[in-house]
Amino acid sequence: ERARCQPPTMVIGNVSPAPDASSKKSPAPAKWTPVAAPKCLVCEKSVYENEKLTADGKVWHKTCFRCGHCRKVLSLGNYAAVSDKVFCKPHFKQLFAEGGGSYASMTGETDPKKAWAPKTADAAIGSPGAGAAAAT
Repeated sequence: ERARCQPPTMVIGNVSPAPDASSKKSPAPAKWTPVAAPKCLVCEKSVYENEKLTADGKVWHKTCFRCGHCRKVLSLGNYAAVSDKVFCKPHFKQLFAEGGGSYASMTGETDPKKAWAPKTADAAIGSPGAGAAAAT
């Protein structure tokens, strides 16, 4: 019977023929790996350099950096921040005054001053200041 003939491989100069598929090595590790873009504090999407605004160590899209009250787009020169919430300066002053001088009213948190106030007259008697007054 006839033996199967393999086509001849051609070698020119110092170039060797391509290796067989069985002798392939694993691919070389990538020299470049993409860096994960930071996420916007508001929409939680990736923020790229051309649309990035950084304030108070946090990252926003320029269009997501808005007043928490009137939704006006803010800039680095006209904002005030409390607990990762940003406001335009007029609304910051207004909300601070309406909240009785407490930042808690602006963030939706409970006012810590209310937790410190005695609830009844009996509670005031048990307080350290009341005991000193009774001893005199």
